[in-house]
Amino acid sequence: MGVLFNDREEKQCLACLKILPMECFIHRQTPIKITLNCLECRKQHKATYETRKKTNQKSYLKNKEKILKRNREKYKKTKGQRKEYLLHWARNNKDKIREYKHRRRARERNGNLTSSQIKQLFFNHPYCEYCKKTENLTLDHIIPVSRGGENTLSNVTVACQYCNASKHNKLLEEWRGRTI
Repeated sequence: MGVLFNDREEKQCLACLKILPMECFIHRQTPIKITLNCLECRKQHKATYETRKKTNQKSYLKNKEKILKRNREKYKKTKGQRKEYLLHWARNNKDKIREYKHRRRARERNGNLTSSQIKQLFFNHPYCEYCKKTENLTLDHIIPVSRGGENTLSNVTVACQYCNASKHNKLLEEWRGRTI
C-alpha cells in the first residue's frame, strides 16, 4: 500500500518516480490491489504500445530464422535438465498429480474432490473397503466416472490396487459376484 506523507497516504510511481496521492493509482481486484505506475504513466505506456508492438513484430520477422535457430539450440541444451526437473517435481508432488488426474477425468462432471479431502479419506480409512488389505491403497469411484459417477467425496472410497483394477468400471452390484 502507500506511505503516509503529511497525513495523506501517498505512493511513489515506479516509472516517473514521483510521490503522488493514492487517487493517482488504479485500484484493482488483484493480490497487489494497486497498480505500480500512476495513471499518467499508464496512459503514456498504452499510447506507445501499438508502436512498440509493430516494431517488435518487424524485428522478429527480420530475424525469424536466427531467433528460431537460437531457440532450437537452447531447447536441445536444456532438454535433459527440463526432464530431470519435471521428474523431480513429479516425485515431490504426487498428491498434486493425483488431484490433477482426478479433476481431468471428472472435469465435465459435477463435483470437485480436493487433495485435502483425499488425504482425509485415506487417514480415516487406512484399509481397502472391499478386502481390508492395508497396502497399495488407491482411490476408487463407487459409481465409475465413465458411467456417470461424480467426483465427490460421497462417490469415492479407498480400495487396494487389486480390488480397484478388478472392479474396473463395474458397479458394485456387478462386481460383488467375484471372490477375493
